[in-house]
Amino acid sequence: MNKQLLIKSITTILFAAGCYAADAQDTLQTRKIIEQLEVEWHHAYIKHDSTILQRILAPEFINLGRTGGRLNKAQTLQNFRKDSATYEYCEPYDFEFRFFNNTVIVLCKSKEKGVDQGKPFSNIYFSYDVFVKRKKQWQCVQAGVSLLGH
Repeated sequence: MNKQLLIKSITTILFAAGCYAADAQDTLQTRKIIEQLEVEWHHAYIKHDSTILQRILAPEFINLGRTGGRLNKAQTLQNFRKDSATYEYCEPYDFEFRFFNNTVIVLCKSKEKGVDQGKPFSNIYFSYDVFVKRKKQWQCVQAGVSLLGH
């Protein structure tokens, strides 16, 4: 995904979220919860555990991939289940949070290293994830990722 598309996506999300911060939501507790969800999501790849993604991704989840493609929740889970890579690590880091009522936008980087079909890989990504709190549970409704380097 190119940088302009990513910026346009984030801008659209900000308008959809109402464009006003709710101080009550900007708490250390909320940050810890969302950061833990991000870590679980990344570690799901190491464990090849789709039940983690099933729980974290909202029913209407949309993923904007690094090549510009769009996947819904079912397609994302299908691709996840096909992943045969062995991961040495898959870690999010360098978090930034934006709070809007019951919505949190997370910007972060991720690094992964492993072997896929006998070939080693090592990647760094920039991503954004949009979490919405419903019925006392945080779920991701939209995500986007861009490859930063190998």
